[in-house]
Amino acid sequence: MRDLTFRAEDFARFSVPHAVCVAGEFQYAVGQGALVAAVDLRLEVAVEETDGDFQLELSPAGAASGPALEAVSRWRQALGRLAAGSPDELDGLKVTIGQGRGAAELPVADVLRTPAAGVGLACAVRAHRGERAPCSPHELAALADALLREALGEGGAHEGRFHALSLACILGGAWHAGPAVEPLNVQLLVPPDAMILSLCPSAQARAGVEAWEKTLASALAALRLGGEKFLSAAEDDMGAFFELASRKLNEPQTAVLYGLLRMHEMTRAQVETLSSEMADHDRLAEMCDEESAILEDYFAFPAEHLKEVREVAVQSGALGAKMTYSFGERPALLVLAPGRRGEVASAIMEQFPEDVVLAVDVAAGGIA
Repeated sequence: MRDLTFRAEDFARFSVPHAVCVAGEFQYAVGQGALVAAVDLRLEVAVEETDGDFQLELSPAGAASGPALEAVSRWRQALGRLAAGSPDELDGLKVTIGQGRGAAELPVADVLRTPAAGVGLACAVRAHRGERAPCSPHELAALADALLREALGEGGAHEGRFHALSLACILGGAWHAGPAVEPLNVQLLVPPDAMILSLCPSAQARAGVEAWEKTLASALAALRLGGEKFLSAAEDDMGAFFELASRKLNEPQTAVLYGLLRMHEMTRAQVETLSSEMADHDRLAEMCDEESAILEDYFAFPAEHLKEVREVAVQSGALGAKMTYSFGERPALLVLAPGRRGEVASAIMEQFPEDVVLAVDVAAGGIA
C-alpha cells in the first residue's frame, strides 16, 4: 500500500466510500481483524477558504438538525486537537459534507457518525491545515478512528473501533483488517452483485453495545488479561479457558468472551479459504447467520425487527444475512443474495416501507 500525500488542490473536492462489516463484528475489542468492505455509497467533501471561523456544514442543510448540528462543536475540538494542532488553526476553513453517489436515501443526520466522515474530515484538515507529510493508509485510519471516538465523546475508550472500516474507506475494496493486522485483500470472499443493506433509520444507534463492553472489561479484569492475551490463551487451550472461566467469571462474562472467540475463529477460517480455487459463498452466508445469532444471544443486539427482515429476505431467495451496526452505527442487516438481489430487495421494501433498503456493491476505489 502506497503512502498518501496531502495537497490542498487535490482535496478541494473529493469523495469517500462508506464501508460495512461483512464478518467479525467487535474484533477490535480483542485486537483482531474483521472482514470489511467499501461500498458504492459515497460521501462528498468540499473544502474552501473563507474569512470567518471554522465551518462544518452538512448538505442538504435542511435535513441536518438537532444532534447533527450539536456534533459540529465536538468535531471542531477533535479536528483542532488531533489534526491541526489547535481549534484556532481551523479558522478560515469551511468544510461541507453530504451524500454522494448512491447514498441519497441514507439519513444525513447520521453522516458525522460514519468512518467515511472521519476519513473525509481527516483528509480535509491534513491537506489544508495540518501535517501535509505523506502517511500510510494505516496511519490515516488511526487518525480517523481517534477523531471519531473523540467527536462521539468516547475519548481514549474502545481504541481501534473504527480502524478497519476507515481503512476500507481509504483503500476501497474488501479487506481483512484491524489496528494490529496487516491488511489482506479478501475481494474474492464477497459474492458479486449480491449485497443488500437494510436499515431502520429510527433505530437507536449502538443499542446494546455499552452493556457488553462493560461486561468484557470486567471479564478481562477478572482474568487479569488484555484482549489479545485472552485470545492467544484461549486458542492454545479452549478447555483450560472454560475451566478458568468457570472459577473466575459469571455467565455473561463467559458468554461475551466465547462470542468474540467464536467470531474470531470463523473469520480466520474464512480468510484461510482464499487459498482455494473457488470462493465458497455458502460458507460465508452460514458464517453471517451464526454471527447474527451470537450478536443476539451474547451481545444484546436489538434483533427483533431485523429478524423479521431476514425472514422475508431468506424466503425471497437470499443465501444468508448478517446483523451489524452500519450507517450511523444503527442496527442494520447485510443480506447476501447472489443471483436474486432484485427480487429480495423488492420483497423487503414491500414488507418494510419505512426501512432504507439499498443494493450495494464493493467499491473498487477508495478516496477519490
